[in-house]
Amino acid sequence: TFSFIFFTQKLATWFLKLHGKNTLKDAGKISKTKESLWKLLCYTASEIFIYKLSNEEPWFYKTAEYFKGWPHQEFR
Repeated sequence: TFSFIFFTQKLATWFLKLHGKNTLKDAGKISKTKESLWKLLCYTASEIFIYKLSNEEPWFYKTAEYFKGWPHQEFR
């Protein structure tokens, strides 16, 4: 969405200014930083989603439950 693209542009510029980089000359670094922020958001969101799904399973905290009924386990 446009708001996320605008937000990452501003955040990338702020990160580069924080490290003393001239943002007018480093347009490629802004683009690279925006891409890295996008990847960070996607990976973080997917990890949180997987954690939320796995947290409800009985085998998440007890590894003995993971192998219960092996080798004829049910698939869910």
